[in-house]
Amino acid sequence: MSSDSGGKDPKHNTKKRKVDEVQDDESIHAPYYKKNHIHCYPDNSPGCIFPVYIQSTNDTVKFGNKDPIYLNSIFSQYNKGVKEIKRVNAMRYAVIFDNAKNANALLFNSTFLSSHDIKAFIPAATSECIGVIRYIPTDLSCKHLFDKLLSSQEILAVRRFTKRTPEGIIPLQTVSLTFAGNVLPEHVNYGLSIVPVTEYIKPVMQCYKCMAFGHTTKFCKRNIVCSICSQPHSYKECTNANKPLCVNCKGEHIAVARICPVKQQKIEENKYKIMNKTTLGSFFPTLNKSFAKAVGSRPQQQNVKDTKEIKNKNLLTDVINNDLIIKAIVDTLLTFCDKENSLPINSSNIKEMFLKKVSQNG
Repeated sequence: MSSDSGGKDPKHNTKKRKVDEVQDDESIHAPYYKKNHIHCYPDNSPGCIFPVYIQSTNDTVKFGNKDPIYLNSIFSQYNKGVKEIKRVNAMRYAVIFDNAKNANALLFNSTFLSSHDIKAFIPAATSECIGVIRYIPTDLSCKHLFDKLLSSQEILAVRRFTKRTPEGIIPLQTVSLTFAGNVLPEHVNYGLSIVPVTEYIKPVMQCYKCMAFGHTTKFCKRNIVCSICSQPHSYKECTNANKPLCVNCKGEHIAVARICPVKQQKIEENKYKIMNKTTLGSFFPTLNKSFAKAVGSRPQQQNVKDTKEIKNKNLLTDVINNDLIIKAIVDTLLTFCDKENSLPINSSNIKEMFLKKVSQNG
C-alpha cells in the first residue's frame, strides 16, 4: 500500500488514554482495543441528527413490527431531544435525536429502558471511523502503539495488517486505527513525529462459490462457478487453466483477478462510500429528494460522465435555491475571516463549522 509522506504541525491539543482501559494479549501483532467500550457519539460530533437503535431485550421478539403508535406514546413521555422515530427492520427502530448528548443519554437510562424491556445501542458505523498509518516498524506491538500514539480523536483499536505467504503469515508496516467519532483526524503523533492518517478502504466482498460480489460463501445460495473458466465446477477440477474466462466481465482472466473491470468498479464504489461517509443528504432530511440523491448516491457504470454532469447541475441548482445552505456557507466564510478566530483552516474545521452553522440556522 502506498501513502503520502510528511505531515502538518499539530494545531490542537492531544489526549492520551489510560493503559488500564485496554485488553492485554500475548501476541505482538494481535489487535489491541479499548476494554468494555460502549459506542457513543463524541460531544463534538458534527451533524444535526443522531440515531440510536432500539430493540427488545428478548432477541427473538421482532421489535421492528411493534405498533408505531405505541412507540410514539412512550417516547412522547421520554421527550429528551427526540426528533422522530423510524423503523429500521423487523428487529429494531431508530430513535433520532437532535444532539449527541441526548442520544448518549438514552444508552445509560436504565430505568426507562428496563421499564419497556428494550435495549439501546449506537452502531459502530455512525460513531467510529477507521484510518490507516503506514511505514510503522513491524517490531512495534499493537499494545505499544496504543499506549504511545496521541490523537485529537480517541483511539479505540489498533490492528496491524498481515500477509499470508508460503512461509506463513508475516506482519506488514501498515496499521489501522479505529477512532471515536465520524471525523478522521489528519494525523496522529508518536512522540515528536507526525504520522499522516488516510482513509481505510474495505476490501471488496466476493463470494468464492459463485464468484459474485456483495456476499460471502457462507450465505451463498447459488450454484458453484469455477473461478478459472466460469463452468459449473470447482476450480480444483478445472481442465481449462490455459483459457481463463471471468464469469463477471467475460474477460480473459480469472474471476478473482484485481484487473477485472467489475472488481475495479466495486473498489471505486467502496472508496466513494468512505470518502462520502458523511453526506449533506444524511444530515438534512428536510431538503428535497433530488438534493439528497445527488449528494448521497453514486452514478451507475453506464453513462457515468453524462449522469454525473446532470446530477452536478441539479445539485448546484438545489444549493443556490436553498437559503439555509447559502447562509451557512456565508456564515462559515465570515467566521474564518474573523481576525479574532484562532481556528486553523483545514477541511475538518471547515466541515464542522459548516454543519454547526446549518444546525443554528435551521
